[in-house]
Amino acid sequence: MNKALRITLALVLIALVGVLVFGLMTKGTFGFIQNEEYILVEKTYTASEYSKFDFEVDNRSVTVLPSTTGNVELSYYDSENDFVELLENGDTLKLINDPVWYHAIFSGIFPTEMSIYNKMTLYLPQTVDYELDIQSTNGRVEVSECDNLLALTLETTNGSLFVNSVSCAGLVSVETVNGGVYLDSVVFQSNVELTSSNGGIHLEDVLVSGEIVAETTNGGLEMDTIQANQMDLTSVNGSVDGDKIVASQVKIVTTNGHIDMEIDGLFADYHVQMLTGNGSYYLNGTPVTINIYHTDQTNKLDFKTTNGSIRVSFTE
Repeated sequence: MNKALRITLALVLIALVGVLVFGLMTKGTFGFIQNEEYILVEKTYTASEYSKFDFEVDNRSVTVLPSTTGNVELSYYDSENDFVELLENGDTLKLINDPVWYHAIFSGIFPTEMSIYNKMTLYLPQTVDYELDIQSTNGRVEVSECDNLLALTLETTNGSLFVNSVSCAGLVSVETVNGGVYLDSVVFQSNVELTSSNGGIHLEDVLVSGEIVAETTNGGLEMDTIQANQMDLTSVNGSVDGDKIVASQVKIVTTNGHIDMEIDGLFADYHVQMLTGNGSYYLNGTPVTINIYHTDQTNKLDFKTTNGSIRVSFTE
């Protein structure tokens, strides 16, 4: 690194420290955040005016709930330095907020100053089918009590994702970095793709007609009462635990974590294959040395782990 570059970086660091010190001297608030004038914006559309909603937001949380009026309703806060833009493209309503750079940085550093204004809420009628595509940075996303979705795509960075009491006819894709994924009481008629980095994946009362593909890094995978055609699960530095699992094909690969699965079915109906390094095998709670069973069966459980044990049990 040459001398001029080192001097430039030092000046930038000094300036940043100065701004932070100033903020702390003013009781943890920055004037351009504290004095920012936010205005509540409320929009109303007919149920069939748009069939897809595409959100890209920074430092905002997004909640989707059922409408009680029969119309699509959208509410959020707007300001000069943290403004929201609505774009119409055929049957798609796209929402983008583009905060001024310094406002985006310091509102993230002092989230309590923004807790009132960083919420967006979309209310959807139950009479029309919709597609949702929501991307958020530094904010959580929640979709609840919507049984008329055609497709669902959710993505966050530094925030968790919650899907509760939702039905979707098409592909479901959920991805988060530095946050967890939580699915509860959902019915999906197609495939489901779940990805989490530095956060776990938690599934409860999930019915999927297609395949569940889930991948976690630095987080575990917890499942309870799951039914799917196939399951392909991967975990790095996390364990995989499941109760009341119904699926004809289950493949699990973990690194630095155990596998503990309860299959809702008959042991004799499954080709079971287990492989571990630095771990033991358990079948219905009993330690075993045999790791392959019933190779003539088409239903298959294929479990592999490194640095962890494998436990498989059956309800019948």
